[in-house]
Amino acid sequence: MWQRIIPHQTRIMTNLPNPSLVKFGKHLKGLRTAKKISRKKMALLCDLTNEEIKNYEAGTVDVDLLSMVRLAAALKVALPVLMDYKDME
Repeated sequence: MWQRIIPHQTRIMTNLPNPSLVKFGKHLKGLRTAKKISRKKMALLCDLTNEEIKNYEAGTVDVDLLSMVRLAAALKVALPVLMDYKDME
């Protein structure tokens, strides 16, 4: 499997999406769009880049715990709500 480390970050990008990351990304995007928050605004609220939000929603990078907490806070949902994506299709 091909991997590359993003400079100044410890997240790993891969060309083979992990199904769990893809499901999480779809769930994250669904929560964000339901609350009518743009990707740019979400990035500002989370102190992340627009590219990071895009990659999270695409399921191409692993989301670290601090980012999860920030995402949940920006969406004004509890962390378990953000993590409740396992049964998504």
